[in-house]
Amino acid sequence: MSQQEREELEAALQEMRDNVDDVKTFYTADHRFHEVILRGSGNRRLADHVSGLRDTATLQGLRTIPRYRDATQVIAEHERIARAIAARAPDGAARAMLRHLLNSAELLVGEKESTSYLEWREWVGGDRCADEH
Repeated sequence: MSQQEREELEAALQEMRDNVDDVKTFYTADHRFHEVILRGSGNRRLADHVSGLRDTATLQGLRTIPRYRDATQVIAEHERIARAIAARAPDGAARAMLRHLLNSAELLVGEKESTSYLEWREWVGGDRCADEH
């Protein structure tokens, strides 16, 4: 990830910090945070696919804030991801992102024991961070 992308990541994170009470602005910054990471991966197909999934979830009203958790929890997860990226620690960034996605999925899909959640967790390789989740 380039210096400019790391700066964009931090700017999106700061906008989230500054707008914890403004859900629309918070989610716009959240979307940008994830887009910067996806773009930085160099995998345009993945970036486009995830963006489409995210748009679908948004249209269906699938958001974890404020219904299921506080914005500060999401910010803390994003800070862990951003720190690992800044430290150029791809394995740490991947684990932090996976934990973030699993936390969100658990809230959106349902109980940890549900078939949907277990299938989704297996699909994303969630067991790789089981001891840290």
